[in-house]
Amino acid sequence: MKNIKRILSTLLTSAFIVTSAFSMPLADINAMTDNNSITSTDEMMLINLNALTDYKPLNATQTTTAPVTATTLKTTTTTVTKATQTTTSATNTTTLPKVTTTTTVTTTDKTTSKPLITTHTGFDVFGIYDAYHSFKCTTTTTTPVWNGIDVSKWQDVINWTEVKNSGMDFAIIRSGYGNLLSQEDPKFRTNMEQAQKLGIPCGTYWFSYATTVEDAYREAETCYQVIKDFKFEYPVFFDIETKAQRDECSEATVSGIIEAFCSTLEAKGYYVGLYSYASFLNTKVYAQTLSKYDVWVAHYTDKSAPDYKRPHGMWQYTDKGSVKGINGNVDMNYSYKDYPKIIKNNKLNGF
Repeated sequence: MKNIKRILSTLLTSAFIVTSAFSMPLADINAMTDNNSITSTDEMMLINLNALTDYKPLNATQTTTAPVTATTLKTTTTTVTKATQTTTSATNTTTLPKVTTTTTVTTTDKTTSKPLITTHTGFDVFGIYDAYHSFKCTTTTTTPVWNGIDVSKWQDVINWTEVKNSGMDFAIIRSGYGNLLSQEDPKFRTNMEQAQKLGIPCGTYWFSYATTVEDAYREAETCYQVIKDFKFEYPVFFDIETKAQRDECSEATVSGIIEAFCSTLEAKGYYVGLYSYASFLNTKVYAQTLSKYDVWVAHYTDKSAPDYKRPHGMWQYTDKGSVKGINGNVDMNYSYKDYPKIIKNNKLNGF
């Protein structure tokens, strides 16, 4: 009988402890575990009680049994039904506005010597490629087809008859540099007139000092004033290569400069190309910009091709060429496209 009483007493005590555990806040239990006087047995019991209070999410229609208390000793069954939440996400369509600029450029009309004010609007360096280029030949070959030279005032007086007899197929003649009419190449008109009189197909290039988009617009308008009285069987090339453009301008600025100059002359009916050295083209110009214009790449190497893997229409392979009719060294070039045919068929460059 004493043993039965002892067992009942133990059961009631255990029930009381369990009930207290479920009614005791976790903070109080945690506070108890901070008491260094708690025995190992007590600590084990508290750990077990903490485990009992761990919350676990109930699945739909899951049944749970409430703890037995010392006062009621009743078993209560509770059915929990998980709520179903439906979330509908709205689809937002945002149309970003195009970034455009308006730039007013003042130059001097070469014929009347009066100020010429030009407004450029809607320039977007990342815009959709102009349909103007839909006719362009994009095929390049690995075998050079046409041989040519490029010249400026630095070649001084040229005997163009001897140049033609030496086998040169074309010539790219510098028209000028910068953004002033006074920066026209002093040999440009003489070289153009004599070369074309002999039937040598010609193109031209404009050397740039622009470090802003506005500068490039001015250079384009000045270039136009210089070249507008001539026809060109080869492209009008934009020459960008200065130390300031390489070291002080970002890729975005360089690409914007190129687009400003080239798009301005394209709008005037010219077939425009881009000239620079291979490493500049590889590191300072956006691929999207390079894809818009024919590239004339400069790289002096013993290899069979320049270190420029993108499509290019011309390659300047040396600056130490020798051609009859020209004193000293001259730049030598390969052309991979039939530019005279492309330009004349599409009535560009004054044709």
